[in-house]
Amino acid sequence: MTRIVSVELEGCYLRAAKIRKGWRHLFLESAYFAVLPEDVDDREAWEGARDDYHSWSFAGGNPGLVIASLPGHEAFSSHLRFPFRRFSKIEQVIKSEMENSMPLTADESVADFILSGRKEGNSTEILAVGAPKKILSNHLDRLTKLGIEPSRIDYSPLSVIKAILAFLPAYRGIVFGVLHIGAHSISFSLCDERGPIYIRTFRGDDEDKSQMETIEEKDVPQLLISEINIPFLLREMKRTMRSCSAYLKNEQKIAHIILTGEGHLSEMANAVESELQIHCQELSPGKRSRVKLKDPFHSGQVGRVGGAIGAAINGKKFFGKDFTLRREEFMRKESWRNMRQPILAACVSVCIALFLGYADLTIKVQKEDLRLNAVQGRVRTILREIFPKERNMSDPVRRLYAQIQSQTGRLNELLGKSRGEKSVLKIFSLVNSSIPASIQLRLNELVIDNQTVSLRGETLTYEAVNKTKTILAKNSGLGIPVVRRLKRASGKRGVEFSLQLSLNEKAVE
Repeated sequence: MTRIVSVELEGCYLRAAKIRKGWRHLFLESAYFAVLPEDVDDREAWEGARDDYHSWSFAGGNPGLVIASLPGHEAFSSHLRFPFRRFSKIEQVIKSEMENSMPLTADESVADFILSGRKEGNSTEILAVGAPKKILSNHLDRLTKLGIEPSRIDYSPLSVIKAILAFLPAYRGIVFGVLHIGAHSISFSLCDERGPIYIRTFRGDDEDKSQMETIEEKDVPQLLISEINIPFLLREMKRTMRSCSAYLKNEQKIAHIILTGEGHLSEMANAVESELQIHCQELSPGKRSRVKLKDPFHSGQVGRVGGAIGAAINGKKFFGKDFTLRREEFMRKESWRNMRQPILAACVSVCIALFLGYADLTIKVQKEDLRLNAVQGRVRTILREIFPKERNMSDPVRRLYAQIQSQTGRLNELLGKSRGEKSVLKIFSLVNSSIPASIQLRLNELVIDNQTVSLRGETLTYEAVNKTKTILAKNSGLGIPVVRRLKRASGKRGVEFSLQLSLNEKAVE
């Protein structure tokens, strides 16, 4: 099983989750929380923070995969529609299409997208996310100070949605909102039955600041979420509800709001539900949850590490494609050490494929051997029926061929093909038709060889035998009959006789 470490770094606050990936479920093994040094030049403090993080992340074995999640206020989002469906074409034009929604040029940002609606005809709806390269570079630098080299960078509002759909599968296909309370900002995301359609991030203070005003890291106030007052949160949520209503189609209503992140989530959930009249709850595992908790106490920490947990989940299942902001010049350069696991995995896959192919071939050969043995058994049975007196027969093919020739010869003799159409049946017919019905005669035996026809039978008188001889000589065309035997039948009335006729070329034409 693959062990994944997923981190969400927001300012000086680090939240992380250690997840073990099984065949059908994810297992949350442990969670990690830390406040990092504010001074980026404090080398000793950062080394201590790195050692503390490493002692946690490497406990139980090296992580096979490390993923990071970018906070909501460090990127921009935009809902777009394109008159084509190919992802490669969308990737080519996405940043230029987003220039109207973020104060950056295409060269100053990195962008990726997820599907945000059904593909209708040749059009595609997406939710695009763009991050300034400067912010992304600073984020990676801070992760590097902790010895964290993520292979993929997710976006926290999207990560939280994936975590909710994994913990609460029943929410997939309905309209719900996600309120993620970060250390320095609050993100609200809206999902309909097709997927995420809207994201808004605002600061945790009374002053309404735009995303452009929050983009410089040096301007980020070190504001703890506990300082956020409930009235301010409710005012911003009302403003957000009015803003996102334009994205809901067919007068749809938000059925649920899920709270994740820091602070007193249960208190906030009660206040939001009372003010907006929308069911609101903090994140917790539901029925058929795809994420299993190792220890019961983790249930209270699920909301805090929701962004980290969701980043470890592949987005193809929920969003139609995976998502990462680690692109272009920020794409990770794989070293041999980092490539060992994929190469070993590929080698194992090849070995498994070869083994399965060999096993399949072996099974097929065994099946054919069984069929061959069955056929050979049937052949032996047939040979015993044809040659009952021979047990061990050598060269059965030759013997069968000789037997077939012999039987063919016998058949030809019966059909007359061996003696110029002089068949036994025709000879018998000639003999029988030559003797008139007035002569009472019973023919017991008719023997035909290459030169003669022999008849053996019984009649009442010697005179009947002479008449039969005369008639056959005249009418049968089989030559002059010769009496070979003539005597009175023993024990009964009558005469037994035996006649022989010679075959000639004129007979039976």
